[in-house]
Amino acid sequence: MSDRKFSFKTFTSFILVWTFLLLFISGVMLFVSPPGRVAHWTNWTLLGLTKEGWQGVHTLMAVVFLVGGIFHLLKFNWKVFIHYLATRKKGSSYRFEAIMASVLFVVVLIGTILGIPPFSSFLDFGESVKLSWEEKIGNPPVPHMELKTLAEVSELLGLSVDEARDQLQARAWDAGKGSSSLQQLADVNGVSPQDIYQALQAKSGNSPSPVPGNFQSVQRTGLGRKSIEDLSAELGFDLRAELNRMGITAENDERWRDVAERAGASPHDLLTRIEAERNQSLEASSPDQGNRSQVEIPLVLD
Repeated sequence: MSDRKFSFKTFTSFILVWTFLLLFISGVMLFVSPPGRVAHWTNWTLLGLTKEGWQGVHTLMAVVFLVGGIFHLLKFNWKVFIHYLATRKKGSSYRFEAIMASVLFVVVLIGTILGIPPFSSFLDFGESVKLSWEEKIGNPPVPHMELKTLAEVSELLGLSVDEARDQLQARAWDAGKGSSSLQQLADVNGVSPQDIYQALQAKSGNSPSPVPGNFQSVQRTGLGRKSIEDLSAELGFDLRAELNRMGITAENDERWRDVAERAGASPHDLLTRIEAERNQSLEASSPDQGNRSQVEIPLVLD
């Protein structure tokens, strides 16, 4: 056995190397992963880990890297770091390099926050990769459908709870109860919520359709990246015509974020404004006397 003492410097260096590699790998996996609604709906995995699994790996590795980096800097490299900033009487200092590195850091940070190309272009590319999963593996017909109970989904599809349970049992699946969510049923049977839903849909032959003007059905995550055409499909009415009525010109293939910027509002605020105006229009068109029929559309704030 060697009498050499344990080298904390070497130990810390290897910790930083391994955590950096895992941060890189997990970062790439999260960069290309589908939106949460798609990942949950289909039980998406990559290299054996779910999206939450990769998020857990990335978060914990970031903590280890942070602690190791602080220890490595303060314990072993603090004097060297200060040396880079110090002005030397003879020879050149490293202040220019420090200033340039700081400027680059600030430029990337501000460019990312403000959404300035090429930083926004890189992020948009990542979003396009994420959204491409919807075409490949499917998207829930209703936001957070996996959280709905078997009774609620059965009602949407025009089935009774007993018919739904019989359909699941016919596939040798645990049918649970009417109060069981699709996610719970999927976990018990080792399948995805999408598989449960598709089995029920095959029995009914129906599929839920958007209720015109139902703003509550709109998936608010990634709202700004959606096109006018996609939002119109979710809302069940011509959103472009509604915008034109408000004096806002838009094309069907435009992103909602770009339209909102021209209107001087955030994507959420603009949608809320349209929702409020539609509510007022519905109230104004309702009979003032007799049995007044008023359509109430819940106001949803993100």
